[in-house]
Amino acid sequence: MEMQEVRVGERGLFAWDGRILEVFGALKASGSRRFHPSVTELRIQEPDNKGRAAITLNWHDATTTIVQVEAEEFARLRPLLDEFAAAIQAAQQS
Repeated sequence: MEMQEVRVGERGLFAWDGRILEVFGALKASGSRRFHPSVTELRIQEPDNKGRAAITLNWHDATTTIVQVEAEEFARLRPLLDEFAAAIQAAQQS
């Protein structure tokens, strides 16, 4: 699988190689965070009335990762998130 990269905002980037999701520019995070489908919780909140969507990863951990994006960025990011969500689901069924 080819690396997929989607820029969000000025500092944000989601990179998915089919195995590991790497998130750069999350709220209150320096550097990047890496997520493997078999040990990741993913919550996607569709854009609200102000046009902002929220992506939350591993909310039960001490280092919850939250990324907020505008609706147009979310539309570009959604296919990558859908692939990652499918990988999480497949890993949980194994």
